[in-house]
Amino acid sequence: MGADFNKAAGLPSDFKIHKKTLDDIVDFNEISFYNKPTKNAKVFENLDVADTNKQWCRILTKSQMALRKKKRALTNKT
Repeated sequence: MGADFNKAAGLPSDFKIHKKTLDDIVDFNEISFYNKPTKNAKVFENLDVADTNKQWCRILTKSQMALRKKKRALTNKT
């Protein structure tokens, strides 16, 4: 994936992700999604992968910051 994807996903410009990895994630979820109307339905056909990654990146960044803050608080407590 290129810099345009990183920008759309709100990722750092030096962040590396392979298109094949994203395709595999979507394919896995298509296969394992159990609530499909038909066996061959494409449930995630209109998935915005860049926006989804942007949201997950925000969640993971917030979680990482919270864990670091908690670790510092516990370390300073003793």
